[in-house]
Amino acid sequence: MEAVHTQAEVTKRRTLARSTLLIELRAEDLFKNGQRPAPGQFVMLGPLKEDSTDPFLNRPFSIHRLSGPDRLELLIAVVGRGTTILGSLMPGDRLGLLGPLGNGFTFPEPSRPVVLVAGGLGVAPLFFLAEELCACGVQPRLFYGAGSVDLLVPTDGLQAQGVSVKLATDDGSAGFAGFVSELLAQELLNQETPDAYSAACGPMDMLRAVTDLARNRGLDLEVSLESRMACGLGACLGCTVFLSTGAGRRICCDGPVFRAREVFGP
Repeated sequence: MEAVHTQAEVTKRRTLARSTLLIELRAEDLFKNGQRPAPGQFVMLGPLKEDSTDPFLNRPFSIHRLSGPDRLELLIAVVGRGTTILGSLMPGDRLGLLGPLGNGFTFPEPSRPVVLVAGGLGVAPLFFLAEELCACGVQPRLFYGAGSVDLLVPTDGLQAQGVSVKLATDDGSAGFAGFVSELLAQELLNQETPDAYSAACGPMDMLRAVTDLARNRGLDLEVSLESRMACGLGACLGCTVFLSTGAGRRICCDGPVFRAREVFGP
């Protein structure tokens, strides 16, 4: 699907967790001619306010889910000036949007078991993937971790669709006490995982740990990488990542989804 540069309208905003907002945008141009974004793709937002170029650079956000025939939802962690401006937008406000961008996840065959692993706001693209899989009759398992219970976004909607959700928090305030990669290792220890497909998104250290586990368990793993970006189109090279072979790849247009073995080695 070809990316479009358009104006989007804020139609909903609400707080989901500490410093984390959900913003719904109406962006009809992303859905023209029956097209729609795919799980794993992202959008660049900016200018964040009409008639303003502050901040100058656009901001990348994974698509969290599609909430209507012309609407998408994003998760916004309010951590700096740009995201503070985004967090101040109200229904009816408009902002620039470029997307959908990047390459998404590979859809597994319906017969394959699916394991999803999310760390922090890495849950955003995996939520979208899980919903699309459920719509195809696949019921994935989601392992989701954060620092504490107040940083977890609600997963009730996924569970209502049949997704099995296991939680982990670093401080033990909800679910498993420890890292989500440790929870995954514990859950898979005595389970057979033949031909299983897995997808992960989160901090780099978590992705390394999940990749090691996938390598030992024979999981077919894709990882969605996060990065600061300036253009989202591959021109600025600001989001370049160096793969295990030493080759450079641009997260924005060669990813953000890669085979785990490409990034961390076979």
